[in-house]
Amino acid sequence: MRREVRCVEWVDSACVTGWTSLSDLDDGGISECTTVGFVLREDDTQVLLIQSEDHRHGNLDSVMAIPKVAVTKSETIRKAKP
Repeated sequence: MRREVRCVEWVDSACVTGWTSLSDLDDGGISECTTVGFVLREDDTQVLLIQSEDHRHGNLDSVMAIPKVAVTKSETIRKAKP
């Protein structure tokens, strides 16, 4: 099975620890992220992307769950084929 490949843009929270000045926070705290991967599964709350799949043994590498509420843009690069 050939999985769909998708580019997902999403936002993530960020944290600054220790002493800091207000001027160090001028650029904001939210991280804008981009992830490209094979769609393993998707539902109303999340999309699961994988980096690699071993077809011989059925192993997956680098599984990432991205909450749908954090997604700002999602673009299919390659459609799935059976």
